[in-house]
Amino acid sequence: MSIFSNYAYVFFVCEGKNEEAALLWIHENHKMGFAEENYSLDFMRTRGRKSWDKLRNQCFQFSYDGDVAVFYLLDSKREERENLRSKYTGREIPVIKILTPPEIEILLILANPATEHEWEKASRKNRQLKPSEFCKTYFNCNIKNGDNFIDKFGSFENFEQACRVYKSRHSGQFCIYDLLEREHE
Repeated sequence: MSIFSNYAYVFFVCEGKNEEAALLWIHENHKMGFAEENYSLDFMRTRGRKSWDKLRNQCFQFSYDGDVAVFYLLDSKREERENLRSKYTGREIPVIKILTPPEIEILLILANPATEHEWEKASRKNRQLKPSEFCKTYFNCNIKNGDNFIDKFGSFENFEQACRVYKSRHSGQFCIYDLLEREHE
């Protein structure tokens, strides 16, 4: 069963630039597991209270021929975002977390066995090492700007494979892999 199956329309929100870049890459490669006319990327950069209010207004402004949801891509299990509630009807729209903890950069580490091996060695030496810090050093670039993050995968197929590996290790949570179109399942 697809993560999209209960919704007629989905709005995407991203915690940071790397989540935005990953989502755009999925969209540009036509690999979203949902028809393009049934989702919006217009609110990906929703960060502050005012932008969440704009998203809420958009969600309740139109009829979407069924249930609507907000999919929030983030790496923090602890961050809580309340469902969007209509000021007038009391109707709610769920905010569903799509997780990649400890950080989205873990996908970049999983995309290459040699990189994953180096990560395991480095994280054993330094238990406080974050995947983003490791990637910044290992790839010798600013890994937090979205473009560098995507470029380091080399191909979309490598990105898909990393998402698949991550999902196999975290089967109980919604993650980026659940957004991908999967033809052979």
